[in-house]
Amino acid sequence: MKVLFLNRVYPPADGATGHLLKELAERLALRGLEITVVTSATTAEAVVDFPSASRSTVRIERVKSLPFSRSSVVQRALSYLSLYPALLWRALRLPKQDVIITMTDPPLLLLVGWFIKLLRGGRLIHWAQDLYPELAEELGVLSKNGLIAKICRTVSSFALRRQQKVISLVRCMNERLLNRGVGEHNIHII
Repeated sequence: MKVLFLNRVYPPADGATGHLLKELAERLALRGLEITVVTSATTAEAVVDFPSASRSTVRIERVKSLPFSRSSVVQRALSYLSLYPALLWRALRLPKQDVIITMTDPPLLLLVGWFIKLLRGGRLIHWAQDLYPELAEELGVLSKNGLIAKICRTVSSFALRRQQKVISLVRCMNERLLNRGVGEHNIHII
């Protein structure tokens, strides 16, 4: 079985989602699954050092995007906007995958997974560690119920309803997922 993970970070890049993904990907690979991770390069040097690598039987495909920065919302948004097409393009150039798993970094990445499924097929799963735009609203990055938050919520809800499974970390997230139109039978709590 071929499994594709999409996430902004993967070690050696720092980031909690990347470390969790690395642990899971390596364990699944040890069970005989063919695991590919499509992720960003953290610096220009990373593209040179790790254009495509295989570590612990996990194939890692790194793509270029604008540098990620937490110092500016605009810079972060531009980085995300440059990352989505790069991840999609690289994933579509890979052999067909049986399972496509998107994570929550960057926000709305689940929409990229849905496009891959539309074009190539496969089972679609979203590993929801955060919910957007709710997290951005709570942190004050986006105005609560502002125009950008409403657009993000609409797009996110659309993509969430198209997932065959949504992995939720806690029960309280389930209410929010249910309110977004995800069927209860599609939610799995870990």
